Amino acid sequence: MAQIYLGVNLEYVRHDDKPFEWGVEKAAELGYDYVEPMVH
Repeated sequence: MAQIYLGVNLEYVRHDDKPFEWGVEKAAELGYDYVEPMVH
């Protein structure tokens, strides 16, 4: 059977005034192991 891993879209936790790394760290603090990066 396939395994499903939950992740979060980085725009959910990221702020405009914070860097990419901050968003990834915040997502990890919230318990997410995977993020979908939204780098424009």
